[in-house]
Amino acid sequence: MDILYTLFKFLHVVAVIVWLGGVATLSLVHLRLLAGQDRRDLLPTLRLGLFLGRGVIGPAALLTLIAGIAMLANAGISFATLWVAWGFGGIALSIAFGATLIRRATEHLEQATTAGAPAIAPLQRRLVTYSFVNLALLLSAVWAMVAKPTL
Repeated sequence: MDILYTLFKFLHVVAVIVWLGGVATLSLVHLRLLAGQDRRDLLPTLRLGLFLGRGVIGPAALLTLIAGIAMLANAGISFATLWVAWGFGGIALSIAFGATLIRRATEHLEQATTAGAPAIAPLQRRLVTYSFVNLALLLSAVWAMVAKPTL
């Protein structure tokens, strides 16, 4: 097997593990915080989530995309193949979702918590919902990569 293909595949798989693991962990943390009544844990966790999104999850998503493109180009696999298009669609939607809706929901919840707003539960529920939708998108893309459905 071609050494470049193997290298790109390795980078792609490791990046997906980091990305999916980060999203899954943050989703469960957000769910746990929603169940709790203590706001003391909320603010540091939200700030950590923003840091992880920008510093770990986002770069892992970008590396997933770049390594996937390089791997396909090296192997001569068509980008029009259903499972490839599905994977890229899932990646693109997840990156867009994380960089916009999830980031904004986290920032709004952080601001409301800092200001001592009395009703933060709706903001927390929105963040949990967005987090689990993003997780579902990623799991869908992973399924497509493993099952490789065709038309």
